[in-house]
Order: sequence, then structure tokens, then C-alpha cells
Amino acid sequence: EDYQRHNGKPLEVAREIVKKIVKKYSFQYIAITGSNGEYLSKKWNLPYLEEIIVQAKGIHHLHPKVRTVIDIGGCDAKFIETNERGEVKDFGMNSSCASGTGSFLDQQAKRLELDIEGEFAEEALKSTNPARLAARCAVFAKTDMIHLQQKATPNPDITMGLCEALARSYKSNIARGKDLSGPISFQGGVAANKAMLLAFKKVLKRKDITVPKHYYSIGALGAALALREKTELKPFDKSNLEKEISLIQEKEALPKLSL
Repeated sequence: EDYQRHNGKPLEVAREIVKKIVKKYSFQYIAITGSNGEYLSKKWNLPYLEEIIVQAKGIHHLHPKVRTVIDIGGCDAKFIETNERGEVKDFGMNSSCASGTGSFLDQQAKRLELDIEGEFAEEALKSTNPARLAARCAVFAKTDMIHLQQKATPNPDITMGLCEALARSYKSNIARGKDLSGPISFQGGVAANKAMLLAFKKVLKRKDITVPKHYYSIGALGAALALREKTELKPFDKSNLEKEISLIQEKEALPKLSL
């Protein structure tokens, strides 16, 4: 497993990760999934596997009794309902807005001068009275946060308030009208934040939410399992990793701005 930020350079970082894997392991096939997955699969001529399907397949392999997946990464959030065979029964995803994703917490952590990968959760877990912040919009959340800071609201209450705001956003936008059958698995990069687990348990009023051991790589596991079922695949060509891309191609890969 190699889980790291790409900081706006998904191709370069993914290339280095795959190079490490190629040196360490012997295999014939490789597949791509997740955010930016389709972009990378085209560049390297590799099969792309739909992330909702592989997230469900991966968690079913590890924990067959799980029926609902809360998956939140840096740029998207997903609801996945599965059956007893690990197949997708229903799903939901966020819109282009970042308010219900990891980038929402990332932005607010920077404003509070806290490290999102450690300090943020540590502060939030100290909270005794979580603040109420806007859940649907990062801009409104920033306004609320500034107002709370002006009132000398303790950082722990602001950070826990942000976690609960994200959980409320997920409940009202992504899981709205959905059947959250248990047990529930909370996975994706945001699951590293222990305060988020508490926030979801509080907002959803559920105790059967757990974070699996490999929360950040369950999609990759599901992709590997799905790849074994594929037929007529071309062996992985290592030379494709060295393909460079132009600045124009980089721009084409960015999402179009919509107002």
C-alpha cells in the first residue's frame, strides 16, 4: 500500500507509485480506479474500473456483513448500499461542490493553521461544545468560522463543529432518502480523522459505524479482485509509464468551470 497526496500532479505521483510496485512485485496486469482514474487509464492504456463497484467489492471481501459504505476522499463523497453478495444496490455522490469532501476540512484546517493529518482531529476530540457551522457551503462555513473566532470560540469546538457540518452535509445531500442499512463502513482518506467517525455517529444517530483497517485502499483491493474476473486483458506494458503529457493535455484534464 502506498497512500499519498498528489498535490495537483496525479500523473507524476501515480507513476512513481507504480514504479515502486513494479520493482517490488511480479504481476501481469494492472488497473486504475478512483478520482482521476479515467484520465490515467487513457494515458497509460490501462483498464479503468468504476470506483463505486470496486469500493463495494473491496469491503465485501474484508467485511461481508457490511451493507452501507460511507466513502469520503479529497474531492468526492459517496453513499453505497450493497447486498449480501457485495453488489451495489443503490448509490449517491456529491455534486461538484467540495463542501461534503475532504478538501472542505483541508481548507478550514489551513485557515486555523492546523495540520489536517494530525492536529485537526486532536483538537476536535477535545471539544465540549461543538459550534454550529454552515454545512452546505465552504464559503459560508468560512464566514461562520471567522465569526466564531471573533467571539473567542475555542478551536476544539470550531474543529468539531466543522466535522459535524460535513456529516450533516453528507446526510442531507448524499444520503438523503437513502436506506442506511447496517453495519456501516466509513472509508476513504477522511476516515483517518477520528473526530469524523464521532460526528457521523452523532449526526446519523448510529452506533454501528466502523472504520476498517485498510480504509484508504479498499478501492484498490476491490479493483484487484475485479481484475481477476476480467478476460482478454493485455499484459501491463511498463514503457507506458514513461509517456509524458503536454501542458495543453494537462489543461484538458481539468474540469470545466460552470457558473
